[in-house]
Amino acid sequence: MLNDLSFVSLCRNCGRPESEVEGGKLTGCGRCKVAKYCHKDCQKEHWKLGGHKLECAPLKPPVFQTRSANKAVSAIKRIHTVVEKQKSSGAEMPSNMKKELAAATKLLTEIAQGGDFIAQVNLGNLHKGGDLGEASDAREGLKWLEKAADQGHYQAHLCMSTMYLHGNGVERDLVRAEQLSQRGFDGLLGSDMQQQALTMLAQAQVYLGRALLYGREGLARDERRAEKVLRKAAGYGVSDACKMLASCLTRGDTRNKDRLEEAEGWLTKVLQKGNDDDGDAERMLKAVQGLRQSGSPSSLSSSSASPARSTKFEKASKIFRALNVRMSEAHKSPKGIR
Repeated sequence: MLNDLSFVSLCRNCGRPESEVEGGKLTGCGRCKVAKYCHKDCQKEHWKLGGHKLECAPLKPPVFQTRSANKAVSAIKRIHTVVEKQKSSGAEMPSNMKKELAAATKLLTEIAQGGDFIAQVNLGNLHKGGDLGEASDAREGLKWLEKAADQGHYQAHLCMSTMYLHGNGVERDLVRAEQLSQRGFDGLLGSDMQQQALTMLAQAQVYLGRALLYGREGLARDERRAEKVLRKAAGYGVSDACKMLASCLTRGDTRNKDRLEEAEGWLTKVLQKGNDDDGDAERMLKAVQGLRQSGSPSSLSSSSASPARSTKFEKASKIFRALNVRMSEAHKSPKGIR
């Protein structure tokens, strides 16, 4: 469950926390003033390869239109009242309720067409959730959410992110979902919705990182990119991201002591939080510690390396390879994120 995440300022490209940067401060993008980086090389790479060139734009303050706001809220309440009555009865919606729903929807649509972003984002969500009866249309909902987002309503970015994350009325696109949730989080930073936005951002990062790590959801396997995405979610405290990041760090060269040490740190954090119901983190940690204790690559490859140490290394490597395969299979259809 993503209910105990903590916000830390991370490099937008590699996920390195601000506390680990020389001088203790990330450098912000001079154009959008939002994205921050640990080094100029990370900023250049994110601009060219990470998509920042396409998304870089200053945050817009929301445009309030108070004249129509009260009418919009009234229309929304009327719609919700009709929908809740219908749901509680479980029967087909009677004609008088259909008329009431149609009238309220028409009023809300007219207000949204006039440019009121409160009406736009609510109309978008009602379409997305199927709450407008036969008139519900997820594509129409996306259109209104995009209009609200263009006016600086950053909750609309989060709503669109969930659509792309779960394929609700649109083709599932985990890359787009992560981008939208990041933009929504940037715009809501410091507001009373910051924690909710952080939860949605971390969720999108885990889904994207998982797909890149195992080559799912139409994405080619890209362990380097997966490592970057998962390091961000792990930095916020997502236990599943910590385990998958440890998996990334131990693939290929399992004798890299620096990567093994980092993997051990992430797995220890999972155990400290008590989020290891399946026991994977504990088994992975023991395997990592076995790899570290078996010695350096040079000592193991030398003629003086003892058979016992070599056997210990091979045993730990075998355990980790088996766990990586099992995690890959288990994450084909994620049921939840911790």
